[in-house]
Amino acid sequence: MTNSKPNQPLVVYVEAGFSQHGDILDISATGPLGEAFRHSILLKQPKKSTRRAFGKRAPQEGWSLGEYTGQIILTRKGQIIANRFAHVTVAH
Repeated sequence: MTNSKPNQPLVVYVEAGFSQHGDILDISATGPLGEAFRHSILLKQPKKSTRRAFGKRAPQEGWSLGEYTGQIILTRKGQIIANRFAHVTVAH
């Protein structure tokens, strides 16, 4: 688990291997107050390695203290083929 400060951006990133045309990457983060963000990316061409990231700047008052979970779901033709998580704790 990693620590972060309340004023830092919250970013989820992925490196996916052997993506195909039409695959969908869903990138999301949830925290103590629920969903922080959700973003979907349609992959348009096959690649041996695909890197993507999505995130948000901290709100003016900073992120709420506590645990956050980033999640990446890779879907192909309606089937989940990968589901990964990462955790970070926002603390002073």
